[in-house]
Order: sequence, then C-alpha cells, then structure tokens
Amino acid sequence: MNKFTFALINETGRYFEEEMAFTDETVIGDLFDDVFGEPEWMQVLMQLQMLYAINVPDELAGDYSLTLGELSSELAGLPALPDNQYPEFLDACITIMEAWTIYKDQAAGSSDEQELKSFEREFETAVREPYKLIDTLFESHQG
Repeated sequence: MNKFTFALINETGRYFEEEMAFTDETVIGDLFDDVFGEPEWMQVLMQLQMLYAINVPDELAGDYSLTLGELSSELAGLPALPDNQYPEFLDACITIMEAWTIYKDQAAGSSDEQELKSFEREFETAVREPYKLIDTLFESHQG
C-alpha cells in the first residue's frame, strides 16, 4: 500500500459514521451515498493536494470508475512541488478550501436555483486567483 492509498482510505473514512473496510480495490463511485458524494470527494482530494504538494488533474479527480488503488498509482506519478514553493501553494490551497467550505455550507442551506447560482459564481470568483497561482507554480516547476 503506497502513501496515497493510505491517505485516501483515511481521509474518505472520516466521512462515514461506522467503520468501513475500504481497500485499494474499493471503487470510488461505490463510496457515494446520501452522506458522501462528489463535494466530499473533492474535499478529500483537496486535502491530499495540500498534504503532498501535488495538483490532481480534473479528469483524474472526476474518474469515479477507478479504484482507490488505481487512483493512488496515478497520484504517485504526479510531480510534487519543491519545498521552497510549498508556502505559496499552501496559502492558495487554504484559500480554496475556505471558499469551498463557505460554498458547500451556503448551497446546503438553500434550494433556490438563483441563489445557488449566485453562490457558485461567488465561489468561482474567490478561487480564480488561487488556482491561477497553483497552475503557475506547477508550470514553472515543470519547465
């Protein structure tokens, strides 16, 4: 079991009340239920990004047909930022996580479609610059 498998199992398990027996063969899509869905999955991936200074591509984050082990193998192949770039990366990640938490809380408390769209626009505005910074850090690191 690599460090990403352990982290995925651990971070995902925090969302479940009872002890679940996740393994590297657990299919991501099979985890989704009334309590754990796409928003929680994205939060798990954001936690891993912060922890390991990686940038998970959208297509990989949204591939729910993968097992935890398959995703872990993919994550292990992603480049990590060097230590000297981590503080900037961490600040951007924290900004995104804070905006995500606000958005999730607002969205959970509303069923009005216009209000939900407004919350989504606010979230997108709040994370635009941090995501640009993260992209820039990874582009400069790779070339």
